[in-house]
Amino acid sequence: MSDITKEPNTKKKIKKPGKRKKIIIVLLILFILLLFFLAAGFGFLKYLIRTTPEIDPGNIYSQLARTSVIYDNQGQIIQSIDSNENRTNVPIEEIPKNMVNAVISIEDKTFYEHHGFNYVRLMGAVVDSITGKNRISGTSTITQQLARNLYLTNERTIIRKFREAYYTVQLEKALNKDQIMEAYLNTIYLGFNSYGVQTAAQSYFSKNVEDLTLEECATLAAIPKNPSGYAPLKRFNSSNIASDNPNIISRSSTYTIIYNDRFVDRQHQVLDFMLEQKMISQVEYDQAHAVDMKTAMKPKETVDVDILSYFSDYLIKQVRKDLIETLDIDELTAAEMLRSGGLKIYSTIDVNMQKITAVELEKNKNFPGVTGLDKDRRGNILDSKGNIILYNFFNYFDPDGNFLLTPSEYGVDSDGNLIIFGGKRLNFYKTGTASGTDYTIEFKKLYLVESGVFYVINGGYIIIEPKYKVRTDTGDLVISKSFFQDNPDFFKFSKNGTYLEASQYTLKQKAV
Repeated sequence: MSDITKEPNTKKKIKKPGKRKKIIIVLLILFILLLFFLAAGFGFLKYLIRTTPEIDPGNIYSQLARTSVIYDNQGQIIQSIDSNENRTNVPIEEIPKNMVNAVISIEDKTFYEHHGFNYVRLMGAVVDSITGKNRISGTSTITQQLARNLYLTNERTIIRKFREAYYTVQLEKALNKDQIMEAYLNTIYLGFNSYGVQTAAQSYFSKNVEDLTLEECATLAAIPKNPSGYAPLKRFNSSNIASDNPNIISRSSTYTIIYNDRFVDRQHQVLDFMLEQKMISQVEYDQAHAVDMKTAMKPKETVDVDILSYFSDYLIKQVRKDLIETLDIDELTAAEMLRSGGLKIYSTIDVNMQKITAVELEKNKNFPGVTGLDKDRRGNILDSKGNIILYNFFNYFDPDGNFLLTPSEYGVDSDGNLIIFGGKRLNFYKTGTASGTDYTIEFKKLYLVESGVFYVINGGYIIIEPKYKVRTDTGDLVISKSFFQDNPDFFKFSKNGTYLEASQYTLKQKAV
């Protein structure tokens, strides 16, 4: 029996890394990733700065259009010249403290303490964007809002937010807080086509910003969050508003101004914040809170455009000509000055007299009747040679507005085509179209007397497609039989041999 001996195990045991080594590797990876993201972030930031347009914070008002206005002979504004933005800039000294405090209380209560923007809020907004919330929350300071209003659009993206912050830093370095506040109050949109607090004060209350009461300041401060929704007044075409609407503030033949109370809750919130932040006393709060703002609304009265159109058109042309000659500038530059240069144009027009004149011109009794005209037995007006120059309207149309074609003016050929004779009450004009030749059928001039006023009716047309018409060598117009088959209701034959054309197929143009 032999001894069996065990051979020793020659395999070496491999030691696994310990926990400490694993932690070091993970930390190293994280550190490398951190460096990578920092480098990427720094590169992205450099790219944003490099691609962001330069600004001149010390010359803010060059960014802002100012409305040019026309004054009457009493020094009152009667019309604004068309501009993209209706704005009048005012210095901070003319803006009441209540206006400044009202805006600070609701928009940015730490305005005088921060350096332009809240870093914590900004980073929170960035995180919101990165995590897919697809929006940057509305946490902007007044300086940030100014930067956006002046230099950026309202799109809500992370790139715009970074650029907004970049411009905010530049504004804070170049301007003091009063300068920033002044620029902000002159730039914000306050609804009712009003940019800046001075224009808004005039638009809503017919007063300068320096004369605003506490409740009026709180009203304006309530608007910027949602100008279209919170604007206290809205303008509509008068034809779209019933005259008994209880919210009507003012009404003219063209426009009606309606009171909109959606701003009131936010206005009360402004007053609450001003009281909490010790900007006003309890007595001031109670008095302002109790005011019915509908009664405070006094929109600036404007004259209907139609009343001043001829005068203002002439005036603007004359001012443009004077600018070109006096300043030695071209016509485009002069036009831009009129549109957005904030010009004050003082005119000689007396608005009261102009209104009286416009009212009197609407009264028919102020116009004499037409007498001494030669007429034939059918009431048509004749010239000195006995030729008809104006046809009596009622010789053309019946009481229902249908055109009357008498037996002497038409015939029917053996094929059933209608022949309208030339030289009667209709003119036939050869015209070219994209598809070939056409013949326009036009009424000769008519007249009509209504309420003692004499009207001349300049033509009007019978509309028939070109394929159905042809003109003969003798000047007659032939309308194909197929037209009547395709349009059985266009002409109707009456018992006395008269064709009646349905009024809906006729275009009439009436003019005084």
